[in-house]
Amino acid sequence: MYTRLFISVLLVTLSTIARTANPAQIPIKLVGKMILVQATIDGIEGNFILDTGIRNVVLNSKYFKGSPIDRQFHGINGEVGEMQAAYFQVELASFRWKGIYAEIIPLQHLESLKGKPIHGLIGGHIFRNYALWLDYAGQEMWLEKTPESWATSFFSSDNPSMIEAQQFKYKGGSPCISINIGGSPFMFSLDTGAETNILDTRFKAALSPYYNIDSQTVLYSFRKESSETSYTRLYSLQVGRLPCRPMRTSFLNLSEWNRVSAGPTVDGILGYEFFDQFKVCIHFKKRMIYLIPNEDPHAREIFTTKK
Repeated sequence: MYTRLFISVLLVTLSTIARTANPAQIPIKLVGKMILVQATIDGIEGNFILDTGIRNVVLNSKYFKGSPIDRQFHGINGEVGEMQAAYFQVELASFRWKGIYAEIIPLQHLESLKGKPIHGLIGGHIFRNYALWLDYAGQEMWLEKTPESWATSFFSSDNPSMIEAQQFKYKGGSPCISINIGGSPFMFSLDTGAETNILDTRFKAALSPYYNIDSQTVLYSFRKESSETSYTRLYSLQVGRLPCRPMRTSFLNLSEWNRVSAGPTVDGILGYEFFDQFKVCIHFKKRMIYLIPNEDPHAREIFTTKK
């Protein structure tokens, strides 16, 4: 299992939308535990990772070129790298955006890890006026510009108590919400580009009643740097009224990422292990998250209270 790195970037410049069709249903594939979509950038069609953990579009220097900029990208392990940038036209399903600022870095190591071409990553800010629905189990997503309601024919529930809604804040480009662990609140970034959950190492001792060491692994970033870490099985998580299944989680020092990324200090990052339990609507324009569990949460309560 691998995780993604987190990137400190400039602001996006978004031009007027040239063409839209509402809503768009978009098939997705899971590569490992990352969402892969087909998109076209400046006429180059390819595989792009949907990554709400970053703000901008990030492109693979193997396929795209730009001009050098006085910026560096910061990996979650603390490494840095030089960057290029340019403006592009982005097409995703029936949506087209012109003048999208994108930063360009080497992603060949990510391609090696995934065993297929990865042309880039699509960050969350491009959807700032949209609502995005994700269904990992059904391997589909939906996108709509300024919808009147988060509820749709493909995102509904007969039981209102099974729907959790939270206002979110931004950490860089990533939505952040409060999650309880053992009854105490923690701020988590929601990151579709993260294959494993992460908790800051400063909580390793305090949260020891709620996890078991699962295994040792090597944690990779987009570059070749890596570090050894322990996976834990983390229990007693709850988002609003909804209990979560135990989730594989790694402890990592997030101080550098918190320092270089604008927004509230986050205590951890939730990725695939969290998203896979729900149908999710991220209403970027209203800054709201809506969650519908894939199963009756009461059926798994006995597994969520203690390790």
